[in-house]
Amino acid sequence: MTVTNQATLTDNLEAVLYARELIERNQSVLVLAEDVAPFAMLVNEYGDLVHTVEIGEGADAERAAIILYAHEATDAVDAIIVIDRAAPQSTRQHQSGTPVPN
Repeated sequence: MTVTNQATLTDNLEAVLYARELIERNQSVLVLAEDVAPFAMLVNEYGDLVHTVEIGEGADAERAAIILYAHEATDAVDAIIVIDRAAPQSTRQHQSGTPVPN
């Protein structure tokens, strides 16, 4: 399985809604966030289609390394969603490199 969607979103609500949208299209999702508690209901409801990893507030280089590792090492998900409150805006991108409208 190859990651076909990648998103950097600035808030949990937007991320939960986007994750649900992807899951309802039968895509598995990996969520990387400082606080993964808001995704517990999705995990309960959809099981193995949702994976969460808590990432700390560490240095940007450390966070970037974690995200890169997740992107390269996982073959178990279709999409990666990163919650980054410091991002200037939310972005979504399809594997083709084409930005997806928010």
